[in-house]
Amino acid sequence: MKKSLTKLDYELIQHAKDCIDKNYDGMEYRHTVGAAVRCKNGKIYTGINCDGIHGACAEIITIGSALSAGERDMECIVGVYGKDKGNKVIPPCGNCRQMLYDYFPDITVLIADEGNKVIKVSITDLLLYVYMKNYLNPKTVVGVDYAMKTVAFCKRNFQIPGLIFVTGDAESLPF
Repeated sequence: MKKSLTKLDYELIQHAKDCIDKNYDGMEYRHTVGAAVRCKNGKIYTGINCDGIHGACAEIITIGSALSAGERDMECIVGVYGKDKGNKVIPPCGNCRQMLYDYFPDITVLIADEGNKVIKVSITDLLLYVYMKNYLNPKTVVGVDYAMKTVAFCKRNFQIPGLIFVTGDAESLPF
């Protein structure tokens, strides 16, 4: 569900832009995204991605910074491309979405819609399973992956009624 942006949301975007503008590394592509998170107490933390063989997204680094400072209640987060890409607001990747939901299931996220207008949504609106469960209420949701180890991991760690995992090819579903 879309929510109206506030003055504080626009300030949060500016913090993310300022962070990546100070650190943008367009030649090496190691630092191309900035993020900012606002805690419920009003404090803002920023971070940049650190790309490499095992890189980390700006959102994860930003959350880590806030957590390291003792924060535990996050309210809103935003990611912004570097200046070569016009400081556009971007959505978090799938890994970041899951991490945000796992740590802060009530957090809101600023993203750009299809028309490049910035909107504010709940993290649950960005996760397919949570969205489906909340709005469509299916009896079963099936996760498919090639890797048997990944499927085994998911079966062990995500034991949720109605959520099952199978090994297979999404272009040739086993059901």
